[in-house]
Amino acid sequence: MARLDWTSWTPWLGLAGSLLYVILQIWAVYAWTGSWRIRALAPLVILLILSLARLFTDLVPPLSTRFLVYAVPLFGLTYLLAVAIARAIANRRAAP
Repeated sequence: MARLDWTSWTPWLGLAGSLLYVILQIWAVYAWTGSWRIRALAPLVILLILSLARLFTDLVPPLSTRFLVYAVPLFGLTYLLAVAIARAIANRRAAP
């Protein structure tokens, strides 16, 4: 039985998650209104703060570029999916 090589497909998973995050982020900001739009912008704001902190200061713990490219968008994707589920539940309860 062949052994899986995690290093061969992990970058592709991160890249696919990052691409899906960007698409979902743009859609959520465009389609949602009010407080839902603010909730949708939270991961983007965190990503921008971490990126700027990485570029311009030494005050934050060292963040690898790989972490910013792969892990943060995957966390953002998970967060946006959770907000989308919460929004669907809230809209279903609000409908008569």
